Amino acid sequence: MIDFTDRLDRARKLRKTSSNTEAVNEFRAALRLWRGAVLAGLDCPGLIPQITGLHEQRLAAYEECVELELELDRHRQLTDELTRWTEEHPLRERLAGLLMLAWHRSGSRAQALLAYQRIENALGEQLGIGPGPELKRLREQITDTPTAAAAERWTP
Repeated sequence: MIDFTDRLDRARKLRKTSSNTEAVNEFRAALRLWRGAVLAGLDCPGLIPQITGLHEQRLAAYEECVELELELDRHRQLTDELTRWTEEHPLRERLAGLLMLAWHRSGSRAQALLAYQRIENALGEQLGIGPGPELKRLREQITDTPTAAAAERWTP
């Protein structure tokens, strides 16, 4: 776990001071260290908050990495991977927004809107709520503009 957090720290420093490519490489190296669920199979109720925090840290690192990769115009390479992550985390709005951006910038407005519909359905069915205002704005931008330019302004 220490290696993971050290690499995340380096990636975030590189993001601020160096090239996005180097930061992405460091984020990816950190994420490769992750092996399955933390303490999977153990009954440790007292550790649930810490385990949840570690999972959140991993998700946030992945999202940061993908944001940088989208800035590097790697949207086409990310659609399959992001689709898998959104299937694993169907209530994660930031992931859904990143997938929508990747699809839209790849020229597939229909797929971007389908990604929105999936999270809208999941949030409604599982939590009884709808997507937040940022995701709704992104959907409107994608709907109103057939080009990827409108979605360029969205920041998760």
